[in-house]
Amino acid sequence: AVTARYRGANQPGLPPFVSLPGGPSYEHAAYLGARYSPFEVGDPNKPEFNVPNLALAPGMTGPRLDDRRQILLGLDRFKRETDARGSMSEMDAFASTAFEMMSGTAVRQAFDLAAEEPRLRDRYGRTRLGQSCLLARRLIEAGVTFVNVNDYEFMEWDLHGAPTATTVEKGTALKGPHLDAALSTLLIDLQQRNLLDRVLIQVFGEFGRTPKLNPAGGRDHWGNVFSVLLAGGGLRHGQVIGSSDSSGAVPHDRPLRPADLLATTYRVLGISPHLSPVDYAGRPVPLLPSAEPIRELFA
Repeated sequence: AVTARYRGANQPGLPPFVSLPGGPSYEHAAYLGARYSPFEVGDPNKPEFNVPNLALAPGMTGPRLDDRRQILLGLDRFKRETDARGSMSEMDAFASTAFEMMSGTAVRQAFDLAAEEPRLRDRYGRTRLGQSCLLARRLIEAGVTFVNVNDYEFMEWDLHGAPTATTVEKGTALKGPHLDAALSTLLIDLQQRNLLDRVLIQVFGEFGRTPKLNPAGGRDHWGNVFSVLLAGGGLRHGQVIGSSDSSGAVPHDRPLRPADLLATTYRVLGISPHLSPVDYAGRPVPLLPSAEPIRELFA
């Protein structure tokens, strides 16, 4: 959402932020403004996958669509003049983006997975995760700035063990190969297209797992230690930054925080971490009150 607000799309007529196949409620933009929430499209691995409402209805022409847009602006004017919270301006931004997407061809072409070679689709994996990673590459290539791929196919990685989830052993055996295929193919695909240095890939969850298995054969939530994998983005790779103790329970050296990862992301995107967007009450809220980009990643 921060990227959508402060960077926008890299090409006109495209959404700046897409979530595949869709995200949880906490992925939305909150006080930044509804217009910066993700564009959600559903499961691209389904045979009937189609992003609705991106094409003009039968009989609708560009001039007729523009006429309707002008009528809509006129009808909304009186509400806009009395709008104290900016809701109408949010709707104006939504409508403007929607009209651009409907009247152009860039979005429809970017979402057209049928244009890809079947063998490449196979290498990504005919799974929701695999086809989402392939679609993410198409979207970034077309000009979408930020794509979030959520991996909760079959189950989440939340492997607590029975009965609420499966064990670490069984869950990893089911989900691991799909992640390996999708991620490795994405990196190779971007490299072959000379895009990897321009695209930052981040792979992580929101917390780690307990160092020891619980009685159900799973691992529970553990916020003290977890790992993040980074690739591309013009960063210095081939290194492991920081370590845990021997049991993976607490940091041993060079502890980093989620805020430091965000600061690194913002630096790659050219977004100042010192910005302070205003919340619903009119109060400025610093994006990152205290954080530094991970210095080892930059030459």
